[in-house]
This record gives sequence, C-alpha cells and structure tokens, in this order.
Amino acid sequence: MKKLTYIALAMCSTFTYAQNSITNCSSSFADIGGQESHYFNDEISDWLICPDDNSKYLNVEFTYVDIETADDVGVKNTGCRDVLYIYDGIDDNAPLVGSFCGQESTNGETPFVDANTLHVGMAFTPNNLGGCFYFKFESDEANTRNGWEALIECCEPTLPSHISDGVSCPEAINQGVVFDFEVDLNCVRQGSISNFTDYEYDDLTPPDMIAAEMLPFKAYYKFEANSVGTFTSINVDPIDDLGVFAFYAFGPLTGDCPEYTGGFVVDCKTAEDPSSLIFNVSPNSSYIIAVASNVQGKVRLFNDLSTLSLPVELIDYSAIIRGDNVDVKWTTAQEINNQGFELYRSFDKDEFELIAEIKAKGNIGSITDYAYTDFNVLANRNVYYYLRQIDLDGTTTDFDIKSVKIEKEVAIFTCPNPAKESLYIEAGDNTAIANVTIFDSMGSMVLQRESALPIDLDVSNLSKGIYTLVVQCGTTMKVVRQVIN
Repeated sequence: MKKLTYIALAMCSTFTYAQNSITNCSSSFADIGGQESHYFNDEISDWLICPDDNSKYLNVEFTYVDIETADDVGVKNTGCRDVLYIYDGIDDNAPLVGSFCGQESTNGETPFVDANTLHVGMAFTPNNLGGCFYFKFESDEANTRNGWEALIECCEPTLPSHISDGVSCPEAINQGVVFDFEVDLNCVRQGSISNFTDYEYDDLTPPDMIAAEMLPFKAYYKFEANSVGTFTSINVDPIDDLGVFAFYAFGPLTGDCPEYTGGFVVDCKTAEDPSSLIFNVSPNSSYIIAVASNVQGKVRLFNDLSTLSLPVELIDYSAIIRGDNVDVKWTTAQEINNQGFELYRSFDKDEFELIAEIKAKGNIGSITDYAYTDFNVLANRNVYYYLRQIDLDGTTTDFDIKSVKIEKEVAIFTCPNPAKESLYIEAGDNTAIANVTIFDSMGSMVLQRESALPIDLDVSNLSKGIYTLVVQCGTTMKVVRQVIN
C-alpha cells in the first residue's frame, strides 16, 4: 500500500515539512517517503492525529516499522539515529509518550535503549481529554530507511458515563445505597489513578496495585458510603473471559476532583474471579473502586444493601490461644434485627466447617460481648476462623478470617525397628500434626507424609535396607536410623 505523501519546504540543509492533520477514523499514517521510498536525511516532519468526532477514542496501531537504530546512546540518549516522538496531546509541549525507532519489518535491528523499540503491533491510545496525538519525526544526516505505517481507528466509548477510564474523574451515583452495573472495557483510554488523585507509589504500595495500574484496560468508580459506614463488601463478576484481572479499593478520599488527596489501598485482589473486597468505611466517606485487565471485556460491579448499613456494628474480633484451646471473642456496638452468628473453622483456609451457632442477644444499642471456646485444637499447625452474622431476614455478612497456631514440644515415639509392612508413629499429644520424611542411604527422599498422629505408615513398598526417618512436629524433631526388612 502506498503511504501518504506531503509537501516539502526546504530550509537550509534540513528538510522541514508542513504539518499534516489527520481526522479520519478509518485511515493510515505513514512517513513522508511511503513504503516504496525512504524518508529523507535531516528531515523534520510532524502530524496531528485526532478522532473525527471528539466523543470517540483514537487508536493508532503500527503495522510496519523501519526507522534507523543506533548501537550507542544515539540522538538525545534515545538509542536511535532517527527518532519518532509521540506526544500525548496537540503539540510537543504535551507529555512525551515515547521516543521510538526500530527495524522489525526489515533486518530486525533494535535501538541501543531497548525501551525505545517500536514493534509491529504496538498500539497507542491518547491519555488526554482532547483525544489527540502529536507525532514528530527527526532524522540525522545519513542512512535513511523505509519508515513506518500505522492504522488509525476509533471506537465509541463503552463505559457508563459515571465510570472513568482514568482520564476523567469518576463519579458516585450510589449515594450510600446499593449499586449494580456493567463495566465494559472494550473501548477505553489508557488512564491511571494518578490523573485524579495525588497518590504516589512508595514502599508500602501493594505490588498488586502497581501491576493493576500497568494494565491497559482500566475502569474506576467512586463509591460513597452511607451515614452508618462500617464493613462494606464490593463484588465483581466477569461477564467475558478476561483471564486474570485486578480489583482494588482505594480511599478514603478528601478534596475534590480533578485531584483527590489522601487515601491508600484498603483491599486488593488479583485472580480470574476475584473474591469480594471487604473493608471498613467511615460514615459518608468515599473510595475509588478499580477494575483492571490485560484484555478487553465486560464485568459486573455490584454491592449489597445489607453490607452498606450493617445491622451489627462489630468493634472488636479476635482469636486467642489459651493452653490447648482457642477463645474466639467479638464485641458489637449495636445490633439491629440480628438473628445471631455462625463460627467456622478451617485447617487449610479453603474448606471451612461450621463449629458453632450463637444466638443474638437482641436489639440493643449498647456494647455486647460474645465468646466461643474451641477445645483441644490441633497443635503445631495453622487454624483459621471466620465469623458470619445473620439477619432476621436471612441476609448474611462475613467478617475477617483470623488465624492462630498452637506450638508446643511433644514426645515422639516410633516402632518397630526393624519394620516390615508398616511403621507406627505416635506423640505424647495425639492431636499433634507431624511431617514424616524417610531418606535412603544416599540421602534421597523416598517418602513424605503430613498427618495427624498417631499413624500407621505403610512402608511395604520400600526395599530392604537402612533408612533415616525424620519426624517433625512443631518445634520438635526426631531422627531415627530405621531398618526396613
């Protein structure tokens, strides 16, 4: 395909070309020479590319790249001999997106500065309200190349008007009550939370948030709590297959847009189907809810009215070790229409079992204490508890997971020695969990098992010989020279 050509204006030894404007959302963008000819030495040329309708979003995708690279720092430390500059705006006073070169479409050379490599398939979307890109190209005095070609396309914005892609300010429409809407990431600009907050990354910034902000497709919603506040649950369900995507809450916010102040990440999830964001909010406070993906698609963003105005205000909740037992305690400041609580326990944080049902003490506005004792808890392993509150209408609210670990020394016994079919292992505390490992005479592990004691360990598959048996139980370790007949 023949590329666009332009009128040259000679100025001394440098060829400067009149700026070309492109406002066609179904067009191409190329260097002066076209694919059939090289660009010129000492060339300076520029282009302003905008959508044909300012309500659309521009996308420029490169399909051919052959711009001279350098094997040293090159021009202005770009690693390039000839440079294509991309600015996020209408002129070179706008933020610089990048300084690019590369020869992927010919001999594959890349610039000395790898970050400035322009690849075939790279696409750029403006991060400004005007929706335009300013391109400026400068070549040196020697060794011209074929240049570049790119496709210009536009798309109609797909996000609801109150949800931002990070270029404009997100708005709150829930006014402290329930919300449920679809978030469509199929046509968005590549904005960021830094465009409407003063947040700066530091050592405390969660890696998941940094990774989320680097993803190309993002949406932000401003969530406002009601006059009650307390624990809130925000949910997201993928409608399309987005693979692994990020979901986080940021706040509380102060000030006004376009630059909210304050705030930190209160919860963050990254998964194919992230679980709910659960965090404690102050009355009438505001937060940003962000969804970020590496691919385009749709998600459902919603909350539950019961989580915005909880009938139970929890002010304390803990799991405390007392000997072989665990005391789970919680305190409420108020209870409205509370039926009671359920307490669940897990040893792997995946499968929880119901261990207690506790009736509510009624509709009260004063501080109320609750407690449950879990007796004879397995020692030397993590134990997880979570508390669920149930309304009179059956609505439930889950509170944080608490974890404890009872660690203690135990007496370990093994027999027989020699052994033939099985090996019996027990501890002075038979509720202990042990990690059992057997090594052969060369030091190679031949068997490993984690189990509650006592245990009859099947060793019938082991060859006759002398082995080393290691039993690890909490802080206690026993090493035995074990004979298998």
